[in-house]
Formats: sequence, C-alpha cells, structure tokens
Amino acid sequence: MFLRLLAIAIIAVFLLSSRAYAQEEPLTVQRLTCEYRVDPINVDAAPPRLAWVVSSERRGARQTAYQWVAASTLDKLDSGSFDLAESGKVESDNTLNVTYDGPRPATGTVYWKARVWDDSDTASLWSAPARFTYGLAEGDDELSSTQFTYVGMSPEAGDPEFPWLRHGLTLDDLTGVTAVRLHVNSLGFQEVWVNGARIEQGPLMPASSQFNKRSFYLTHDITPYVAEGDNTIGIWLGQGWYYPGLPGVVHEGPLVAAEVEIVTVDGVKRFPFDAEGWKIHASNIRRIGEWHSGRYGGERVDARDYLAGWSTPGFDDSAWAPAAVVDVPEHTVSWQAGQANAIERTLAPHIISFDGKDQWLVDFGTNVSGLFSMRFDDLAPGQRITMIFGDAFVGEEFKDFGQRSVYIGRGEPGETFSNRFNYHAFRYVRIHGLDKRPEADTMSATLVRTDYPVYSTFACSNKLLTEIHDMVHYTLECLSLGSYLVDCPHIERLGYGGDGHASTPTAHTLFGMDPLYTTWLAHWRDCQRPDGGLPHTAPNPYSAGGGPYWCAFSVAAPWSMYVHYDDVRALEVNYPMMQQWLDGYVTKYSREDGLLFGWPDEEYRNWYLGDWARPKRDEGELGRSTHLVNNCVIIECYARMAKIATLLGKAEDAQRYAAKADDMRGKIHAEFWHDGTYADDTQIDLAYPLLTGVVPADLEETVEQRLADNILKQEDGHLSAGLVGVPIVTTALLERGRSDLVFTYTNQTTFPSYGYMIENGATATWEHWGGDRSHIHNCYNGIGVWFYRALAGIRPLEEYPAFKRFVLKPEIVGDLTWARARQNTVRGAIESDWKIEGDTFWWNIRVPANTTAEVHVPGSDVEVTEGVEGVNKLRDEAGFTVYEVTSGRYQFRAKR
Repeated sequence: MFLRLLAIAIIAVFLLSSRAYAQEEPLTVQRLTCEYRVDPINVDAAPPRLAWVVSSERRGARQTAYQWVAASTLDKLDSGSFDLAESGKVESDNTLNVTYDGPRPATGTVYWKARVWDDSDTASLWSAPARFTYGLAEGDDELSSTQFTYVGMSPEAGDPEFPWLRHGLTLDDLTGVTAVRLHVNSLGFQEVWVNGARIEQGPLMPASSQFNKRSFYLTHDITPYVAEGDNTIGIWLGQGWYYPGLPGVVHEGPLVAAEVEIVTVDGVKRFPFDAEGWKIHASNIRRIGEWHSGRYGGERVDARDYLAGWSTPGFDDSAWAPAAVVDVPEHTVSWQAGQANAIERTLAPHIISFDGKDQWLVDFGTNVSGLFSMRFDDLAPGQRITMIFGDAFVGEEFKDFGQRSVYIGRGEPGETFSNRFNYHAFRYVRIHGLDKRPEADTMSATLVRTDYPVYSTFACSNKLLTEIHDMVHYTLECLSLGSYLVDCPHIERLGYGGDGHASTPTAHTLFGMDPLYTTWLAHWRDCQRPDGGLPHTAPNPYSAGGGPYWCAFSVAAPWSMYVHYDDVRALEVNYPMMQQWLDGYVTKYSREDGLLFGWPDEEYRNWYLGDWARPKRDEGELGRSTHLVNNCVIIECYARMAKIATLLGKAEDAQRYAAKADDMRGKIHAEFWHDGTYADDTQIDLAYPLLTGVVPADLEETVEQRLADNILKQEDGHLSAGLVGVPIVTTALLERGRSDLVFTYTNQTTFPSYGYMIENGATATWEHWGGDRSHIHNCYNGIGVWFYRALAGIRPLEEYPAFKRFVLKPEIVGDLTWARARQNTVRGAIESDWKIEGDTFWWNIRVPANTTAEVHVPGSDVEVTEGVEGVNKLRDEAGFTVYEVTSGRYQFRAKR
C-alpha cells in the first residue's frame, strides 16, 4: 500500500510540474522575414519592414513587448555588438511590418534577430539570425534606365533573339573581400554564367514587366564562382516579353545592363560593365512562334551550334562581335519584390504509347506548367526531334495551341533538351523523329512557379470536395510563374484582372503571396492611363477583353493584402491609382445619377463584360445583367474605398465614398428590380445585390429564396455562373449561412460543375465548364476559399487584419462527417479538425500564439473537453454556442 501511495504521489508531482512547465513555457520567435521574404538579397523598399512569428503551446500565450537588434556582420550580431540599430524593449504585441529604422551599412547587408516578452514579462530566447541586403536604390529614390547602358546584338551580327554575351572581370586581390555581387538588369530573360558555371537562380527570370514603364534587375551572389585573376561573366539572354511591337520594345532582341559589386568590411565598390568590354554571339537557340496570344510557340535548339566553354576565361572569342549599345525609352528600374521562380516538383511519364509513324505520345498523367526535359542517347548528327505540347484531347482534337519545340542532335551520347527561355503548359507531348520507343527515365516535366510558401491544406470525408480543393490549389500553382497570376499559361499568358479578382481570396488563403502581389500591382500602376483608365491585364502588352470587375482588381487586391497580411503599405501605395480610376475614369462615363452603363473600347482594352464564361456563354450581349453586375462592382469598390480611406486617415474621402455607395444602392434597386427579381433573373443577378446591400431589408428573404429556387429547381442543383459569378454567388450564400446550397452545386458531377471536369479527366480547372478551350485556367478558382471559410470555418475579420482576431465557425452540410484544415498565416498556423460520431460532434482547434478566436460550436450541450482554462463563453446563437478563445489547442464536444 505504501509503494502504491508513493507511486501515485510521484505521478501527481510529475503531472503538476509538467502543467506548471507548460504554463511557464516561454514564447519562441520564428519565421523572421523582411518584406515577407526570407533573407532577401536586393531590397529597395523604403524603409524595409521586418516581421516574425511567435510560437508557444501554452494556452493564452501572447507577446507584450519585443526587441530587435541589427548589426553589420553576423559575428557582431552573435557577440552582442549591435552597431546598426537596437530597438530597445518596445511595449507592443505587434509582430508584423516593424520598420527597420537603422542605417544602411557600408556592406549593404543587415543581420538582425528578435526576442519578445510574454504576459508574465518573461523574455524569450533570441531568434535565429536573419539578414537582408539592400539593392541599388538609395533611400526613396527610384532607379532610372538613364543610369544604365544597355547592350544587345545587332541584327547585322547575327540572330539577336537569344545571344551569348561575355565580359571580363579581373580581381587582383580577394583579400578582405566578403562578397562579390552581380546586378543584372535584363530586358528579357537572363541566365548568368561565371567561369563556365551556371549560377544558381530560378528559371525564366526576371518577371515580365511593361517595358515602357518598368524593368527589373536581379542581384546574384557570385562569390563562390569567382577567383583571383581573370574571370569571365557570361550572360545568356532570352527574348521573352521583350518582343518587337510590344510597349517599350525598341530592339529585335533582348538587352542587358550589368555591374559588379565588390564588398569588403569597409564598404562596397561598384563597377558598371563598360559597353566596349562586351562581346556577343548568336547562341544555338531560335524562336518558334511569336510572343503573342495563341502564338507562344517554343524553342528550336541546334546542338551542333553550341559553343562549349563560351563563358570561360580561356575561350577564343576573336570571331565574336562587339555588343551594340541601344537607347531605350526612359523607365523605372526596380528590384523584384516577388520571389524568384523555382522548380517545385518533377513529374515522370505516366504512359508512353505509339502514335503513328515515328511518333510517340507521352502522357504525364496531369497538366503542368513549366519545363520539359529529354535525354537522347543515340541521335545521328542533324537528326531532328519535334515535340508538340498539348493540355488535352477534346474529342479527336489535340489541343496544343501552337506549342512546340525542336531539338537537332549533335550526334553524341547523352544529349539533353530542356526548355530554357520559354515554357509550356501541357499534359501530353507528341514526339516526332524517334525510330524507337523512348524510355520513361529519359523524360521529365517540371512545375515552375514563383517560390512563395504554401500556407494551407484541406481534406474532408467527401472525396469529390477534397479533389476539387486539390485541383484548385494545384491550378493556382500552375498559373503563378513570374510574380503574377495568368489566365492560362499557354494561350494568352496574361495577367487578367478579372481572373485575379475572382481568385485572390483563394490565393491569399492558400499561399503567402504578398510579394507576388506587390510586384503585380506595380504593373497595374504602370499601365494606368492619364485619364485614370485601367486595362484588363497588367502588364498590358496589347488589348484584351474584360469589364469593370477586371479593373476593380486594383481595389480588391490591395484590400485583400491588408486583410490577409496586414499590409497597410499596399493600401498607401495603390490608393492614388484607385482614386484616379474611380473619381476620374468611372465618374467620367457614369450617368448623371451615378450609374454606369458602359464605356468605350480603347486600344489597350476592349469589351464591357459583366460575368464571363457562364454555361450558356452569352456574356458578350450587353444586357441588363451586365449593367447590374457592373454597378454592383462599383458599389463594392466605393465601400472598400471608404474602409481604406478610414485606415489611411482620410476621413473626408471615407465619408464621400460611403455616401456614394449608399446612394448607388437605392438607385440600382430602383433601376433593376422588376417582377420580383433583378435584371435577367440569373444567379449572379440575385446574389450580387444581396452581397452589396442593394436589396431592401424587407425583400432579403424573398431574394434569397428566389436564388435558392434558381439553384435547386431551375438549374437542378447546379451553379450557373462564370468567372465573376462563382465567387459572388458563393460568398453571398456563405455570408447568409447557406453553405448547404454551395455544397449542393459543388458536389455535382454533371455539367456544369467541377465534378464534371474531374469525371472528364481534369487535373486543373478549365476555362469553360464544357472544356472546349484551355484545361489550365484561372476562371473558376474563386470557389477555393469556401472550403476554409465554410467547411473548416476559418474566417478572417477585416477589423483585425492578418488573423489577429478571427472566427472559427464550421458549417456542417451535406453528407460530411469530418473535415480538417490547416491554414498558416503571417501570425502562425490555425487548425480546425472536426468529426461526427453518431450524435456527437468532436472538434479540435488550434489558435496561434498572440491571437484570439471567436469560436462558434455547432450543436447543443456543448462541453469543453480540453482547454477549459482558455475558454470564455460569450453567448448562444441559433444552432451555435459562441466562445472567446485565447491561443492554444482545444477540444469541444456537442450533441447534434
């Protein structure tokens, strides 16, 4: 008996000590970023912004103060010699967008770390060190192209589309040199080689831009590649978007300017490469097709013309021509805020089949946007291999959209083709010119996208819904090469605002895309016309179709960046663009009563769409639905502008925009309400007035019921909407607690539905519900956020940006018996994991440190089975018990 009592006492002491330790566990500081990126190398933001995530398993853990320190070297940072800046202990719970207000060090690199204090005033350990490196710009001053000398290949010297360039670099003494950096501003794509080695960088860089307004420079750390004495810098240029006839393009081939930066402990010395030092030669690549919608083609690579060693110091370049100096239109030269492109995954062939005389069909089993590589072991000299890339078979038609590349063999074993300066979007590759079946291990397809972090995952008991979520998730990855979202990666490859507007809440939920959007929104500012008009795509190389919802991306995207990432600077920088569009262009073409009924086509923009790509495909008709939708778009913009102006301290603007939105609501109702419905009685015609507050309170139930009847009866449980309608109808129903209807139309497998796509072989979402055009497209991805906000119940609150305070409110709909999601945020990971067993609802949640959640538990007789001490009951609502929950892990049980 004594031993038993002793054992019980020991266990009790252990449990009490464990609980005490859990309660006393200090915060940890993780995920240090500068401008939302990890250790960026060329930051020209003025001033740079720092951020971190605090983490703890202790319930109620919160930051009450922070301190960050900065030094010019890692050794000084580690030893406590903070020679650049030291914030002191700042009483604040803020972890985001903390201004670095220290000096720019002589070396250009800032090393920093942070620690925090919790609510018991206990300090955390210092974080692991982080760093960021300044770029070329000084302070608030932007770089101009007039500061650079651009060179390219004269057409008289050879084909200028993909030239090799060489420049010598003599480093007499590397003693005391801590880094050698190379800044390359290319108009077109670049590959950098040093002494015969290709440096590590993402493919297809830099991001595309509007060349009459902006180009990007990249900074490369070439320290491991150089040596004392003679070195050779090689740059292989690819034409890309620098194509004749597009805005700002003045040469038949790509151009480049570069300078080297020698870094010592005493500072930085920069040496612009002189034009006379460049030698240039046509490479072994030629263009196929034109850089224009539907004609992106590919690359023709002749291995016989490759010059081995072209970027080495000992190479004989006596036959090379001097580079030609080219005057370019003056424009801004910027750092690229968006991350580099990266190869995210590699796919192996799924099926290889004979497809006719010396023709083989390779099926990778899934659509992919990126590069294709193939090894050839026994080609004859001059043997020609043609590769045709298609994203689908529609009936008997192979949908290749002109995508093809050619490889001409050198006649040596182990030759390899890989796309270099163009990419393809495909599932299938038709290979012509081989007389025997290629082996699977000789081929691969690689997904290339901007290298942003993946934030979220979702799964549920309904297999189809999980597959739809995963398809949307993967599709957005396929569309995000080059720091913008394209409509489709093979046909148009344009940054359509309508597609972006519809998918932005999904994109910002699934991924950490603030840097990508920072870059993309710079294009929208660049493309705005003097009268305030905005295009439908940015960059804006040529006219493209759309409507006000497309232009309204300029308001919606910065607002979403604020809601998801607390990026106030996105609002500040883009506010003038928003104002010029709304107060200038929109007002100019509105009627005297303030309603908008059209605007003219422009050389940079055409059409006046409401919705797009509905199942009946009649969007081009300028009907009442078009006008209703577009006026609701403007209301939404005014309402958001009122919120933005309030945040920016512009009280008069806020009042004016709120008044405009209120005034339009009544006028739209009077204009479009007839016979118990709005406009043309479509789903979007009923949902958008509900979403924007147009419907008078006494008619809301009537309109909601008519929308429900339309879905359930008129459309037999299907969604009948397009690009604009998908997020509008879904969001309107979510906000009114009718996710049962969203479940109904999302859970279909007959036309039109996501399930219909999957049943017909889709691995990415299509451009049209029937699948008759692109099979990798950004048309219908607005559904993606619903899985998190409705089924997992993770909902942001605009008043508390970046999930400082948020709602957890799952909707149990359809046949679902469980759902789980993890949504990472800039403050930490939120988790929601529920299941139904018999008549019992079980729910496990995780609330990140330094945040608070309002938890709506569905059911009755709710019991908190884990984490009672962190829970405060607020109220009962219809079908829910509502609690306030501090950070930590909790479990709830309720009766269904």
